[in-house]
Amino acid sequence: MGQNMELELLAIAKAHETIHVAEAAYKKFFEQPKLRFDLKGSTAGKAWYRDRDWLIQINRDLLYLYPEQMIERTVPHEVAHLVTSAMHPVDRIKPHGTEWRSVMRTIGLEPERCHTYDVSAVRRQRAGSKWYKCIQCGRKYSLGKKRVLNMLESGNMSSWCACSHAPNLVSE
Repeated sequence: MGQNMELELLAIAKAHETIHVAEAAYKKFFEQPKLRFDLKGSTAGKAWYRDRDWLIQINRDLLYLYPEQMIERTVPHEVAHLVTSAMHPVDRIKPHGTEWRSVMRTIGLEPERCHTYDVSAVRRQRAGSKWYKCIQCGRKYSLGKKRVLNMLESGNMSSWCACSHAPNLVSE
């Protein structure tokens, strides 16, 4: 079995382990999620919950680049979204709100919203866009001309960076 397949199996095992931790903590049964390794770009993971069909998408490229962090942080992060949705099925909750943070702590992790992986090797630039760099945290963004103009007109440059402290982006 190749190393890449082993990493995918470890990620699946981590998802199942995290579900079992949540089941023990909440004394409640949770569905085992399906994992797909087909997410692209700079997003590390996504959780999808529709009734009893739970799915976690994982960025295979980032899994191979950052195996330990993806398995130990990203997979449980996404499982926490699924558990939160099961615990609050009719509530309109924020994706990284109080309820999710509580689940993260219950499964033994600090509730961090975004990853800090260097995605420059996997990030694709859209046609007609340029790279911009946040002057506060240094994250890179591929933004199209229209989006930059809209941001400049609205005066809302900070909303495009996860650090929320950067009023300006500078072209690279």
